[in-house]
Amino acid sequence: MSGNGQRGAAPRRLSVCRGCRSIRSQEGFTYIGVLLAVGLIGIQLALAGVVWSFAQTRQKERELLSVGGQFRTAISQYYLNPKGPQKEYPRRLEDLLKDPRYPGTVRHLRKIYADPITGKKRWGLVRLPNGGIVGVYSLSDEAPIKTGNFRPADISFTNKKRYADWKFVHAFGTQGVAAPGAPGSQGVSGPPPSGISSESLVYDGEENKK
Repeated sequence: MSGNGQRGAAPRRLSVCRGCRSIRSQEGFTYIGVLLAVGLIGIQLALAGVVWSFAQTRQKERELLSVGGQFRTAISQYYLNPKGPQKEYPRRLEDLLKDPRYPGTVRHLRKIYADPITGKKRWGLVRLPNGGIVGVYSLSDEAPIKTGNFRPADISFTNKKRYADWKFVHAFGTQGVAAPGAPGSQGVSGPPPSGISSESLVYDGEENKK
């Protein structure tokens, strides 16, 4: 006790300590709140990344269907517009840019497009035994998101496991396949007819530039 008979400042020190514990408790709750907020932000960013990646892949799929369809249409036009009595398929993709059968510039395709999935001008080629190109396909082994609800021309892509299985083939005019306008012919691209090969046949526009 002090000289005047009263107790010292112990109660005041106790009050200060209680205040310290209260402040520390609040700081602890604030720190936990910050951690939770950071965690939630991280989860939201991760989900946004997944959604963005999914949307990008779907967009690339749509572009592949469009570009592949343009190749198929160009091959069809090449085949159905012969210079002479004999119909034939192009021997090179470049023949679609400038038909070598005509003296002037006859285009069936505006340019050799890159594969939207790989981003490269590399395509698998579907050929006849005589070397004529009847179709193209992506070289990607990735699994597609789209597995159904294809338009009639792409109905053969249903439930395929790889983009490489999406073969944009013009099969009309080959043995056992109906010509355009014939009964049962809806412009549908079915599996390549027998005798057609697509093994180890690659167009590499990237190498051709070097």
